[in-house]
Amino acid sequence: MKILHAFSTDLNQDITATKADSLFPEKIKSPQNFVCIDEVCRAPITCVNLANPAEKRKRVLHFKLSSELRPHTKDCCVQKDIDGQSKKISRNTNNHHNTNEDKEFIFHILPDDTKNKPEQYSNNNLGSSHLIKETSIKKTSTHQGYLEEVIDIFHNNPNQQILIKVEKKLFNIQELLTHIPNFQGDKQWHIYHGKGWINKKEDKYYIKFIENVLYHNLQYTASFFIMKNFILQLTSKNTIQKRLEKLSNISKPYQIFILTNNFKENKNFINLDFKGMRYCAFIEI
Repeated sequence: MKILHAFSTDLNQDITATKADSLFPEKIKSPQNFVCIDEVCRAPITCVNLANPAEKRKRVLHFKLSSELRPHTKDCCVQKDIDGQSKKISRNTNNHHNTNEDKEFIFHILPDDTKNKPEQYSNNNLGSSHLIKETSIKKTSTHQGYLEEVIDIFHNNPNQQILIKVEKKLFNIQELLTHIPNFQGDKQWHIYHGKGWINKKEDKYYIKFIENVLYHNLQYTASFFIMKNFILQLTSKNTIQKRLEKLSNISKPYQIFILTNNFKENKNFINLDFKGMRYCAFIEI
């Protein structure tokens, strides 16, 4: 099971491996300066390949348990998910189906020689499967991951060309990013982003952007929901629940990102369509 977040003992907060990459070695002093996100567990975690230059990495940057001599504790949220996933795979060896969380999220990092040629990777051009096959896709670094990782990479290097694959189409991240006050009111793909709050309700987590959106000349509050019943279906349900609990208990806003192509108008709200945990990100300001 992929460990998306680890607790940085240098920063005193949960971060992704891609975020650690942007902060090493100035703020993240060592690949070993991480522990499990579960406050009771705190098993030592290593950020593999962090000390190696990007061009010399034979494997992608990722977190792993530092030593089998100090494993996750029995009640650790990460260990519970590992155990649950192992049981599910063993029960479905011949007919394993992905959960909602495992909905594919693919992104491509283009090589440096494409940075001065952004026009080649616009939506108009990328609509052609022939162009995708004949240009840089063969040369890219391809990953299956989470939106939060993509945002971390982009924030570290805004000139980096990143393509996100959605419904068999490729989009340049620069074209998708839309500040929430610039809400488009269409059914096209956007990464809406802005400061917002995460609140826990009885049956869901309610995410609300601070800045309003304008739709049909009226002001609306933009929001989306993550239902607790949805979380319970996921392979990483314990880890995700732990993270959302942490975020909802901190009385400060976060930078919120959501990749979506749909919404519903409901009284004073624009409810953005939540596609899954891989399609949203919550980043500390």
